Amino acid sequence: MLVRFEDRSGDVEEVEMDIEEPCPICCGMLFLIEESKPDSGFRCSSCSLVFEPVIDENEA
Repeated sequence: MLVRFEDRSGDVEEVEMDIEEPCPICCGMLFLIEESKPDSGFRCSSCSLVFEPVIDENEA
């Protein structure tokens, strides 16, 4: 899933991530923001960083 997040320096990054990957900031585990919605994005269980899904307007 393509996600967007703000890193510690305030830069907004877009990366392709999977929920099985560790958080790129602190290596914590990721979980779904809304458990029943796989496309809801991720949140880190350790640093609470939010990875918001990037919506492609062509697919919406």
